Amino acid sequence: MPVKMLRLSPAIFLAAALVLHAADKKASAPAPAAVDPYAEVQPATETLDLNMYQRIREEGFNHSHVMEFGSALMDGIGPRLTGSPNLAKANA
Repeated sequence: MPVKMLRLSPAIFLAAALVLHAADKKASAPAPAAVDPYAEVQPATETLDLNMYQRIREEGFNHSHVMEFGSALMDGIGPRLTGSPNLAKANA
């Protein structure tokens, strides 16, 4: 019976030490609230300029040159693999 008690005593001491250590810890203070540096700059409500949105859409849908630029890059220069002649052409 004494041998069994010797095996349990380190576990009991460890458990007691952990309980006492946890009880000894002071409650940490709550973190201060995060301050938003843009709170003063950002308006409470945002006003939408629908006229400007319409002008941007008009430019994009009716006056865009994206397809011309994309075609020139893909058909004229081609893929740009590292160390390839097409990369040298694109860099030039």
